[in-house]
Amino acid sequence: MYEIYLVILFFCLVLSFINEVARCKYLGIYFIVVFISELLIYFEILNRNNYDWLNVLYTVFFCWYYLIEFVKKSELIFVTLILLIVGYLFINERQNLVIIQASVYILVTANWFYRQVKSTNEVPIYKKLNFWISTSLLLWSCVYIFRILPSYFFAHEDINFLENTINIIYQSMVILSYLIFLKGLCCKQ
Repeated sequence: MYEIYLVILFFCLVLSFINEVARCKYLGIYFIVVFISELLIYFEILNRNNYDWLNVLYTVFFCWYYLIEFVKKSELIFVTLILLIVGYLFINERQNLVIIQASVYILVTANWFYRQVKSTNEVPIYKKLNFWISTSLLLWSCVYIFRILPSYFFAHEDINFLENTINIIYQSMVILSYLIFLKGLCCKQ
């Protein structure tokens, strides 16, 4: 299943450089970091503990990605610094860090959806790159919260259920999320 994820991630990387809108929003940088880090973890050059720092970087990137449209640069710098400090403080508390990451994703994507509904325009929402990015992040965040919360219980009570059911559901949702990203990278708006 991990190999399927890497192939989809590779296609996302390629399309992020082909699609002009994605290039302007620096999605290629995000996909380079994700693809290289996942390859290094797959080949066991890096261990999975690096996900903690990567999660902080991904959170900062997507906050920047969404906030750049809605706030002044000085506010954006302030929010970025706050997120880096919070990430640094919680880096050793993995369960809190990932809940913060998922919560931030939910907040920024919900904000984007709210602004789209509030100010409609001539382009249908499903033809916008940000619609698919937001949908993907929202799906991933919700599934991740529902994965992470019971995982601590099942790690002690039923490790087989955790590894064979919850993790498979989560991995499937990650693949679906990146397929949604891939669909978005085909949009011209």
